[in-house]
Amino acid sequence: MPANTSKGFPYPINSDAVDVAGDIQDLATTVDTYLDNKADLGSPTFTGTPAAPTASAGTNTTQIATTAFVRTEVSNLVASAPGTLDTLDELAAALGDDANFATTVTNSLAGKLNTSGGTISGSLIVQGTLDANEIRESVVDVSLSSNVATLDWTAGNIYYIATAPTANMTFNVTNVPTDNSKMMTVNVFVTQGSTGYIPTTFQIGGASQTIRWPFGTAPTPTSSAGKIDIFSFTMQRTSAGSWIVYGGSSLNY
Repeated sequence: MPANTSKGFPYPINSDAVDVAGDIQDLATTVDTYLDNKADLGSPTFTGTPAAPTASAGTNTTQIATTAFVRTEVSNLVASAPGTLDTLDELAAALGDDANFATTVTNSLAGKLNTSGGTISGSLIVQGTLDANEIRESVVDVSLSSNVATLDWTAGNIYYIATAPTANMTFNVTNVPTDNSKMMTVNVFVTQGSTGYIPTTFQIGGASQTIRWPFGTAPTPTSSAGKIDIFSFTMQRTSAGSWIVYGGSSLNY
């Protein structure tokens, strides 16, 4: 009679008692085979496609996380991010792979001008049309030394001489940019004495330049104490790197 398998594995029955030893050995072998197909309670190893209950989103316990749970959590993390920004690599690339992105942006913003105002250093290049409601320029006070006025371009381009000259003057403009194909203008307000004088020598960085007055004639200064004559000089830096200086005047203020 065949072995009884109603318990899931064979075991001897009365009619098979004639070979008890053999039946026990068969039973032991069968039990070992069944045990080999079971996972250990401690650190089990599964094969095939084991299944487990799927925890609800947001679960934070020692419960097993199924692939369905992981997919839900990842989807919730990505949410509605565009396809080009739904991976950590894409996010890193969008930040320029810069681990100090916040510091980089902060430092960059520190070098920008506030919309509420501020100070710009260096040359400002405006391309296109510039609309301005108000423009205010600084006036640089200049003292004559032996009737020589040093006009520092970096300080401004409007200069005021409060003390009347005692002879024709020399204007020396310093720190003038030497970019070719550019034009720059300086304006000098001179307080005249009872005898007026004009700038007859114009220098750029100490080098004398020819003044091209309108019609080739130098202006006649105002000889009246307290009157102000305005002298303007436009400096043209040619493409060849030389200077052309155009002189102008507006007198008797």
